[in-house]
Amino acid sequence: MMSKSVALGLALILSATTGFAQDLESLLDEGGKVEKSKKAQASAAQDTALVSAIKKTTGKLNSEQQIFLRFVEAGEWDKATLQFLQAFEGTSYQRSPNGRAVFGYAQFQAGLPVTGVETLFLASNPKEIHPEIRGFWTKALPETHFAWKLAKISWAPAWEDLFGHQVGLQLKLRDLSLSPSIPKLKELSEDAVINSTEKGLIEWQLALAYSLNDQPDQAAKTLAALMKSPKNPIGNDLIQITAARLLFQNGYFDAAIKYYEKVSKKSEFWTDAQEEMAWSHVRKGDPQNAIAISKSLTIPAMAHQVGPEAFFVQALSQLKICDYLGVTQSLGEFPKRFKARTASLTELSKGGETKQGAKVIALMKTKKIDIKDLGKDAESLPRLVARDQKLYDFVQAEKNFENEARVAEVLYSKSLALTGLQGFFESLKKSTLNRAHSAQASAAMRLKELASLEVEETKEILRKLHIVEAEVIQQVAMADRVIKDTASNKIPTKRGTTGSKGPETVSFKADEEVWFDEISNYKVDVKKACHARKSL
Repeated sequence: MMSKSVALGLALILSATTGFAQDLESLLDEGGKVEKSKKAQASAAQDTALVSAIKKTTGKLNSEQQIFLRFVEAGEWDKATLQFLQAFEGTSYQRSPNGRAVFGYAQFQAGLPVTGVETLFLASNPKEIHPEIRGFWTKALPETHFAWKLAKISWAPAWEDLFGHQVGLQLKLRDLSLSPSIPKLKELSEDAVINSTEKGLIEWQLALAYSLNDQPDQAAKTLAALMKSPKNPIGNDLIQITAARLLFQNGYFDAAIKYYEKVSKKSEFWTDAQEEMAWSHVRKGDPQNAIAISKSLTIPAMAHQVGPEAFFVQALSQLKICDYLGVTQSLGEFPKRFKARTASLTELSKGGETKQGAKVIALMKTKKIDIKDLGKDAESLPRLVARDQKLYDFVQAEKNFENEARVAEVLYSKSLALTGLQGFFESLKKSTLNRAHSAQASAAMRLKELASLEVEETKEILRKLHIVEAEVIQQVAMADRVIKDTASNKIPTKRGTTGSKGPETVSFKADEEVWFDEISNYKVDVKKACHARKSL
């Protein structure tokens, strides 16, 4: 006669494995067939291989451990995650490299990818993980998976056999980006495969580090090599504008202009390139060219893509050629363009919850956005919001941790009913929620920071425009003297024109309608400038 303990053990197995333990059911149902879904059929071979690999690492299994294997075989990863601790808690297998890998894999597949990767990396020696289990991890976790950006792990050379050398470089670069070090970046670059994506990313960080540390020659050499790389992961326009800035900072204005001109009109960096090119012309002593460029930037159609400095370079250039009417118009247009916008950004910078801020965060969770995706909301958002990589990374982290938090919440609820191991899953729920809240706070803080930076920029430009205004007043007061000096003399020949020539050249006839192909094709003729011949 069957003992009560054996009967209870069978009852537990049957209740937990109904519908997927076909071999056991066939015996008990006198050979009855169990139909499998197409999905189950497609994954049957893979599931069997994983179960087989786990069996090779566990040895003789008790009833709870058999239940865990049945869940794995069925692909019910949430139940497998719950059952693992019920089956292996306190055993040497739980703490072994294979145990870490199996439990982490169950978490990964259950919808806890970051937690799963962190569990895997608790393995003391990854080389001891069974080859077939390693294979499942390799397929599940490619080097492009987002978990690599979020998981808190310590990389060791032994992990290269599992995930490859490139992942190691990626993680080291991730850590270095917080505090760039030229010697360490050079060491990483030498370790990277030539023309690889990883080497390109490292070289980019190295070029920026050289520039920030006043090593322009090294920065230029690194950028030049990066431009020639067939697998350059950095956009061409970003490299061109970076090269232009490097030349500008070192006084090579003509060369800087050539690189600014290479930035495509379709690029998100085009307006920055135009504005900085205008300053190059100012520094060269060609204010008429700067005015032509600023005319493209200050039209209403560019309102949400251009910052306040475009008005400053325009007003200053107009002042240099004594176009006092133009200066006055620029000064008058500035508050119309930025007063209401600055008020909205000030509210955002002080931590105020705005519907536009909430909408842009929600949108960034779905994709990498463009300024055109913002519509009218762009009026109340920082102009750099669409292309800020830090903000995008924070929002993506928020999204992924929120997903894990939801899964952890469900697992915690199920643990109350199924396993009684509430402690672990309650801790998991709390930790994932905390990480989601932390990422959310980081995203909100970055949005606030972008708003604050633009508010301060606008205030600083306003201060400079007051200086321009004062200079205009002073020069107008001297207008009579200028008129007397020039009245009896011939008008000097024109001092210069903008470089734009040909059929696309347009004049300043009207601002009512602007075609995009006209932008940056304006032309300015400067005949009188501020020069007056002195009487002999």
